[in-house]
Amino acid sequence: MAKVEVFLPALLRKDKAKSKIIVEASNLKELIDWLGRNGIVDNDKLFDSNGMLRKLINVFINGKLQNDLNAVLNDGDEVSFILAVAGG
Repeated sequence: MAKVEVFLPALLRKDKAKSKIIVEASNLKELIDWLGRNGIVDNDKLFDSNGMLRKLINVFINGKLQNDLNAVLNDGDEVSFILAVAGG
């Protein structure tokens, strides 16, 4: 398990959850599951009805866009969930 720093924007966090937290996880899917189990995020905000990460949510690991939920995490990685801006 890797210890990583996670940044979550307010729109994805549940009430009173901090914007930056430290989580231990082996991959991105495990990290997201941990966030849901521990009441940090509502998984319905992250995943669509098919269980896929919503299209307007971009996940970055150390500043690189990462869409693979099986992406391996390493100690010291920074994981950021960024909401894409859409509209007209």
